[in-house]
Amino acid sequence: MFKKDNIFAGAALGLVLTLIGAAVVYLTLMLLDKEPLISDKAFIFSFIPPILLLRYYAKRRFHNSFKGIILILLAAFIAFMYVLYR
Repeated sequence: MFKKDNIFAGAALGLVLTLIGAAVVYLTLMLLDKEPLISDKAFIFSFIPPILLLRYYAKRRFHNSFKGIILILLAAFIAFMYVLYR
């Protein structure tokens, strides 16, 4: 799946990595006895894995997969800002 230059493969990988990143941040906050709803800004770290994948696809010149990851990152960032500042 890493080798396919497909917008849907990029979007799927971007979504999966964003959700995994959010789960890791959530579990880390729970282990540190922090309230996840109070520490909303910590969830910005869930965007790091898809950004690293974005860099990988940019170097490999997989432009369609790159577009899929960008779409997911943009949608996730807009949703994050909506939840954080509503």
